[in-house]
Amino acid sequence: YDYQEPRISRALLKGKVDAIIIFDWRHDISNYIWLKELGLPTVFVNQDLKGVDFDAVCCDNELGGALAADWMIGCGKRQTAILMAQPESPAPTARMYGFQRQLRLKRFPEPVIIDCKTISGMDSTANAYEKFSAYINKHGLNFSSLFCDSDFGALGVLKACQDLNIKVSEELSIIGYDNMPEGRFLHPSLSSIDQNLERGGYEAAK
Repeated sequence: YDYQEPRISRALLKGKVDAIIIFDWRHDISNYIWLKELGLPTVFVNQDLKGVDFDAVCCDNELGGALAADWMIGCGKRQTAILMAQPESPAPTARMYGFQRQLRLKRFPEPVIIDCKTISGMDSTANAYEKFSAYINKHGLNFSSLFCDSDFGALGVLKACQDLNIKVSEELSIIGYDNMPEGRFLHPSLSSIDQNLERGGYEAAK
């Protein structure tokens, strides 16, 4: 499957493929129609397909955002912020919504939102570094905890904190999303929401 050209040749599939598992997809109605016409059992992995008639295995991104908020609440952090480092799509939007909703349920103040306005093809880590640095230089550190919508965004923030002399953990608590294996080797190690992608792959194959 080629991300740039999602329409696999029917001739290539005919008689050779019994089912399709899709890990990445260009969200376009004509692509869904084409896929439906193939008539093959299909399952999407790690994509929330609200309103589309396909099977999907997906993490609950709203719950993940709520878990991140609970972690901050448990740390006693009332002044929170969200860094949106990923391109706009249903998953990071749901994470932000779940985070905000949980704070409201606990009657915490609304979080500061730092939108990096990342678009597809941009380096989300570098963009997070630039946008976070620009925000701090303009407004100062006016929150004590930060939820990043991905670990890649959190990497940029950690580097910015180092360059801006912000002490992570002492002055600013950070939690990411994805629990990438490299996060435990950072200093300090990165707290993160684990999506358990291995389990998602297993469920898709099943």
